[in-house]
Amino acid sequence: MAMSSFNELAEHVGHDVAVVTYGQRGPEVAAADNVAVECVTCAAVLLGFDNTDTPDARLASWPRRPCRSSRRWPKRSSGVWRS
Repeated sequence: MAMSSFNELAEHVGHDVAVVTYGQRGPEVAAADNVAVECVTCAAVLLGFDNTDTPDARLASWPRRPCRSSRRWPKRSSGVWRS
């Protein structure tokens, strides 16, 4: 989980950090699913963003389990989620 406060981030002062990508399916950075700033010393994600411009971004937003209220998979209509 990314850092959410001054104190959490300040714990990593002096550590080695790196910018890395995940889910990269080609040589271009734009083909990655996610980019993150990680603390190499602690193996912690300091900041991360999902790439919403990839073709698979829509599939990633699909729920991985049924809705809690109905235990059914939600239906999608015209780009809007509904149950």
